[in-house]
Amino acid sequence: HPGAAMPTSPCPACKSERVEPGVLGSSALWLDKQSALSRAFAGAEVKVLACLDCGHVQLRADPERLRQLLK
Repeated sequence: HPGAAMPTSPCPACKSERVEPGVLGSSALWLDKQSALSRAFAGAEVKVLACLDCGHVQLRADPERLRQLLK
């Protein structure tokens, strides 16, 4: 998997140990930066860490793919 691995515990919001890693389905990410308005970051893996106790969801995209988008 690209990018750094996400930690699996504890939850950054409630400190619960009941967290589950996963991957967000393929979709487009539209960045607010003006140079990226007409370009979508699509098809890249977005890692997810979801807390089963408080519902906090943490996302992580591949930083190299994000840098390519902003060129």
